[in-house]
Amino acid sequence: MEQVSCNLCGSNRAKLLFPNTLDSPAPALDAAAFRCTSTEYGRHPPIVRCADCGLVYTNPRPSAQAILDSYRLVTDETYVEADEQARLPTFRHNLKPLARLHTQQGRLLDVGC
Repeated sequence: MEQVSCNLCGSNRAKLLFPNTLDSPAPALDAAAFRCTSTEYGRHPPIVRCADCGLVYTNPRPSAQAILDSYRLVTDETYVEADEQARLPTFRHNLKPLARLHTQQGRLLDVGC
């Protein structure tokens, strides 16, 4: 785990919003926790709000390389075995608005799941 500055403004001043809910203060990353069918959702390291710009982020957090390495190891057999045909209409519905934006000039910010 590493202490990080605010990604938006660079400030090191932050206030704790939500305390750590993990089993230990500096857990090793487990690729299984990154599966979309994981039961680990809702568990998180400390979440803080920047005192200068208001951005909310995790601090401390695993290094970028540790996160990338964990995502690369993920296989989610439960998700793969689920009915793909049942998911396709949902994906198509959610991607239609994005397809329209693709033809426009500008930027798109993906805030997350």
